[in-house]
Amino acid sequence: MLSEYDIDNEEELSMDLEKVKGILKLASGNDSFIITKDKEKLRFEIGNIIKSISLLDNNQITTPRVPQIVAEDYIVLNKGDLEKGLRAAEDVSDAIRLTMNPDSFSAKSMSDADESEMILPKDMLKEIQCKESIKSSYPLEYLLKFMKSVSPNEEIKLSFKSDYPLTIEFNLGTESPERIKGRFLLAPRMES
Repeated sequence: MLSEYDIDNEEELSMDLEKVKGILKLASGNDSFIITKDKEKLRFEIGNIIKSISLLDNNQITTPRVPQIVAEDYIVLNKGDLEKGLRAAEDVSDAIRLTMNPDSFSAKSMSDADESEMILPKDMLKEIQCKESIKSSYPLEYLLKFMKSVSPNEEIKLSFKSDYPLTIEFNLGTESPERIKGRFLLAPRMES
């Protein structure tokens, strides 16, 4: 939780997020820390530890072009509910078929020998917007990696069309207007 914020004007900073992640791992749940910009470095004070990292040149950073994918059909559910279905499918296949219809959402994985399916009826979903049945398969490995990035009790929004990229939207941090919003895009797994 942010307890104090002091800045003269808006400034864009570029940094190596792996280094920041390593520094933040030094803090325990109750630690507060101070982050200050000192010339071309970002300084972190966590208890009795002071660590600095060099900032990257903003002009050297290229922002990847993110395709504009529009899917009007979506569901909103708890991350934990989806993750449970994905974990159940983990040892069955390397792909999972997501199906959405006006009354439910399901995640199914099949192999020659095994099968796993999670079905969430409409009343177990936070929100659903779907006019007809939609099905698309995605690589399970990447979905599980995405889930690690989202807080355990977070709500996530899944939007997709049949054989179309999946968009996963989520928020990070506390309930505030300044919340960080995240979005993953995942290409469909084409079945023959």
